[in-house]
Amino acid sequence: MKKRQVSLINWQDFSLKIFPMNSFRKSYLLRYIFPMLVLGFLFSCSLILPKSPQPPRNNTKTILFKCDSYINHGMLLPVDVIYVTADDNLKEVTKIGPNVWFDSKERESWPHKQTLNLRSGIEVRLKLNKPPETKYVVIFAPFFKTEDQEAQQVILPPDPEENKKEKEEVVWVGANSLYH
Repeated sequence: MKKRQVSLINWQDFSLKIFPMNSFRKSYLLRYIFPMLVLGFLFSCSLILPKSPQPPRNNTKTILFKCDSYINHGMLLPVDVIYVTADDNLKEVTKIGPNVWFDSKERESWPHKQTLNLRSGIEVRLKLNKPPETKYVVIFAPFFKTEDQEAQQVILPPDPEENKKEKEEVVWVGANSLYH
């Protein structure tokens, strides 16, 4: 029985025998040609691949609070404007609710919010100091002797992709609820 010998070809040696290179050609190839080929490939990939869409943002720049002639049984109404950057944070905030929010540890540690006090018969325009990645704006107002959470909060959702212009939202403050 004959043994069959298998010889493996070392392609590096084979290519050097066919295309002999001196050290100058190797250094030129490694320094200039190879990086240009890599950059050209990456550039062509960036033109072909689809661009990732921007996440939706809230473009509201100001909020106008219009108060009725008699709100919150004649007492000052504390209002928190909370800037939420992700869906998980929105669930976390709305789960707490306006009645518990003002005494919670989460409120003390929340990074982006503004607080103001409203009284009967006034209009207040609030310029929002929100981070650019804000997705939702949540407004909490704990009315005296009101347990309905929906009446004490307003959630301003992200704007549609085609609506990029800055805007002003109007929130009406009634006797014991918020309206948008």
